[in-house]
Amino acid sequence: MEVEYTICQIQSGQISLAAKTHRQRGGNPVLQIQMASSNVTWILDNLIDGSPETLVGVPRQDHIDFYFLWDNLTLIKAGFPHTSITPNPSLKLPIKNPFGTQRPGGKYVPILI
Repeated sequence: MEVEYTICQIQSGQISLAAKTHRQRGGNPVLQIQMASSNVTWILDNLIDGSPETLVGVPRQDHIDFYFLWDNLTLIKAGFPHTSITPNPSLKLPIKNPFGTQRPGGKYVPILI
C-alpha cells in the first residue's frame, strides 16, 4: 500500500536515529501488512535517512508516524486486517484535526491542495 509520508525515530541513551520519506519529495514509502493465524505484522519499507528531532524539555521517545492521503486510504482500507474483538470505549481518544503538527512538539505539517 502506498503511504504518503513516514518518519521513524529510535532513541537509546545518547543515540538518536531517524528515517523518513515523503512521496511528494520523490520518496516511495510502502506499507506491507502480513497476516498470520493470530498475528499481524506491519512493515514500512523504502525509508531513507532522516534527521533526528531534538525537542528541548520533551522526554525522549521512540515513535513511528505514517500518513495516507484520504483519497488513497478510501481505496485501500478494505485491505486492512479485520479486528476480532470490540474496541474498548475507555481507550477512545477525542477526534483531532492533524493540521499543523504531527504530534505535540513535532514538525509542522502543511496541508497541500
